[in-house]
Amino acid sequence: MPNKNYARAYTRSSSFQMALFFTLLCGITALILVYFGNYFSRDQYVKQTEAVLETEIDHIRLWSRTEDIIASLKGRDRVFLFIDKDSKIIDGNIQQIPKTSSVLSEGTILFESAGNKYAAKIETFNDGRRLLIGVNITDLTRIYQKMQLLTWLSIFLIFLVILTSYIISQFVVKGTNRIAVTAQKIMDTGDLSRRIELSSKWDDLGYMTNILNKCFDQIEHLMDGISHVSDNIAHDLKTPLTRLRNDLEDFKKEADQSENTKLHAHADKLISEADHLLNTFNALLRIARIEAGKQKTKFSPVSLKNVIDDALDLYDPLAEDKNIEVTKDISEMVINGDKDLLFQLFANLIDNAIKFTPEQGTVDMKASISKESIIFTIADSGVGVPEDDKNKIFDRFYRSDKSRHTPGSGLGLSMVKAIVELHRGTIEFEDNNPGTKVKVRLPL
Repeated sequence: MPNKNYARAYTRSSSFQMALFFTLLCGITALILVYFGNYFSRDQYVKQTEAVLETEIDHIRLWSRTEDIIASLKGRDRVFLFIDKDSKIIDGNIQQIPKTSSVLSEGTILFESAGNKYAAKIETFNDGRRLLIGVNITDLTRIYQKMQLLTWLSIFLIFLVILTSYIISQFVVKGTNRIAVTAQKIMDTGDLSRRIELSSKWDDLGYMTNILNKCFDQIEHLMDGISHVSDNIAHDLKTPLTRLRNDLEDFKKEADQSENTKLHAHADKLISEADHLLNTFNALLRIARIEAGKQKTKFSPVSLKNVIDDALDLYDPLAEDKNIEVTKDISEMVINGDKDLLFQLFANLIDNAIKFTPEQGTVDMKASISKESIIFTIADSGVGVPEDDKNKIFDRFYRSDKSRHTPGSGLGLSMVKAIVELHRGTIEFEDNNPGTKVKVRLPL
């Protein structure tokens, strides 16, 4: 099972980046609203209030006598307090300058009286008289307060939209990650029985997940049909091929009796071709059984060092014939697996390494334990694997241009991959410069 994490990080997703861009736009909008809703509306509120007061004061300045001023103020919705130069009250509908007042602007105060809001200014006459005059701005204040409320409500809604966009982006990223991870695992493992977890049905991602799962169902059904057809063909042809080989053996015996060397050589060639076909069909059937998981019943504790040593003993003569130096650094370790399949796995890898390494080359094997896994590497100084072939070498019957002149059926690495995946491991090919390095990771 691959250990890679194919889920895209939230901060690297396009959904997060769009939410961030949306936040920037909404933030700018909120700042504009704050300016117009707070500063602009307050500025208009102050200007309108002062304009009303200035109008009243200009009206008062038309009169000079105290009696005329008082007469012009009475009977109107105004508050006033008229005092002389000695601070004695001349007249007014309030008894003193309000103590609980606030400053609206320079020279203008705000206070409340009888449940109403007033703005007032003090006008000082040349003879020392002072007049506090206030106008009722209750309606104007209510309008200003509504503007303030609407401004902050709009800002709250904007931030609510921003928060919602982040929640939606996380929902989208989680959904797309589920789809991406499952699809990638299907590609990595070839396990078509995997399905995407369906967390909801109301949204578009849920709809797409449902469609993709149906697509995987159809693909699995079609691939199973193809696999069964291939297995049946291999199984059905194995028997007539076996009979054909036996007939060729009889033909060879007759050729030996007739002492016809030409017929004998021809019979040997036909038997060799029959053996090659039988080995190919046997390999196909074995890969099919491995991929079906039937071999798991044979799992037991296995000494990996002994299995690798046995496989190496099998190919030592071939290495000696080519003067290839084989080195190994393998400590004692035990893994739960199928001993016969593990032997086939390492035998195929050693066979490939020696086969594609030129004379007087080197093959280096190492095995170690890392993070609850066994890592086996085999590096050779051979021809290497072209970059374009690395994604194809596990395909059945695939052979690169460099290996077509060597004997084989193109099924060895397909079997290796099937055995590794049966043991929940991974296999990777790397450049060894020169040659190839194969890294197999098997869980303990």
